[in-house]
Amino acid sequence: MIVVQEHLPVLTVILPLMAAPFCVIFRHALTAWVIAVAASLGTAYLSARMLLEVMANGTIDYELGNWAGPWGIVYRVDEIGAFVVVIVACIAAVVLPYAKKSIEAEVPAERQYLVYSMFLLCLAGLIGMTVTGDAFNLFVFLEISSLSTYVLI
Repeated sequence: MIVVQEHLPVLTVILPLMAAPFCVIFRHALTAWVIAVAASLGTAYLSARMLLEVMANGTIDYELGNWAGPWGIVYRVDEIGAFVVVIVACIAAVVLPYAKKSIEAEVPAERQYLVYSMFLLCLAGLIGMTVTGDAFNLFVFLEISSLSTYVLI
């Protein structure tokens, strides 16, 4: 349990980011929807746990690969950032189960899996922008979320 606690900032970004390719691999609308709903619910759960961790122990500084700040990627989650992650993840978890019907009505059946994949990429980008601790990765996550949003539109 403690191992998961210390990796919460990166897990909230990785879960939707890694689920998105599976939607494309399976290429089936219902399977992609199940993967996307599971990933969004899991992300909401991890974000709630991260908020509780931040409220109990203070700001989380997570260095990827144990590289320090200027040279490595650092995620920094404070109380406000954790709360924003919870809002984004919970909205995704609430909206996605009910989006199935409107996606089926508006998107051709052979392309619906792409909508779920792009939704997960957008979710990963929005959460990544919130938890990142440097400007370079902020722009990377901004590009991920904006490009996936362009495809959705």
